[in-house]
Amino acid sequence: MKKFLTLLALFAAAIQTQAAVLLTIDMTDISAVVITATGNFADINATSDAANFPVQLKGFFTVDPGTTTYSALETTLQGPSSGDILDSILGGRSGPSQTTAILRTGSGKVETFSTTSTAFTGYAIFDLSSIESFLPTWGDSGNITTDNAGSEIIGTWEVATVAVPEPSTYAALAGLATLGLVFWRRRKA
Repeated sequence: MKKFLTLLALFAAAIQTQAAVLLTIDMTDISAVVITATGNFADINATSDAANFPVQLKGFFTVDPGTTTYSALETTLQGPSSGDILDSILGGRSGPSQTTAILRTGSGKVETFSTTSTAFTGYAIFDLSSIESFLPTWGDSGNITTDNAGSEIIGTWEVATVAVPEPSTYAALAGLATLGLVFWRRRKA
């Protein structure tokens, strides 16, 4: 039983160390890709190092799409501090592989993220059909950073495949698994 409790504690610690998913991306319709805020807090306190490039989705493109700006068809997506709408994606910048997508505001204000407030709110819809072959696929994910070096990881983005369960759902499942194990061990004894 002691080994089981140790494994359960290690499992719980592993869950807590994963970066928070801050943005989910629905690629069901490439001409209307939806980026949605999850409502999670940032993993670290960080301020973007460049006003023109406040939020960077590392590894979003599979290959360099060239330096092109894609304006949102519709958007309410915003970061925590500037109050400005993230209204465009800039491709082909930041890093040797040039696969980073940069979410930008029209005003060029920096964003300041905190571990005690929601990282993003709202959603944005982009037509990315002209670069369909450069886009991530179902289940892909990457880091969200506020700096060109990628050292300030505030969370992650992921291409949604199914609805993301609440953390309480995982806790309930872990509790049921524990109860099942206890009953199984008692029945065996």
